[in-house]
Amino acid sequence: MLVLDFVAAATKIRWLRNRTVVEFYFSHINLATNVHLINFIAKDPDGFVPINIVASFGKIREIVNDKSLLVAALRTSSELVT
Repeated sequence: MLVLDFVAAATKIRWLRNRTVVEFYFSHINLATNVHLINFIAKDPDGFVPINIVASFGKIREIVNDKSLLVAALRTSSELVT
């Protein structure tokens, strides 16, 4: 059905956009100037940032309101450790 195909496509686009935005946030280029994020990384012995913090990033809040969708998208990343 066309409506279901559209919903599935829109969900996949949001999923990929979430992942791409978070990959940028944790990129060397961004981390070189993002003291706020570096502080969160430094708080954890393994360098992990809580999903609640990641979900609070402005661009992420614009895209997704369901943390489980965000987590699912991030688990497909080859750039991030989840």
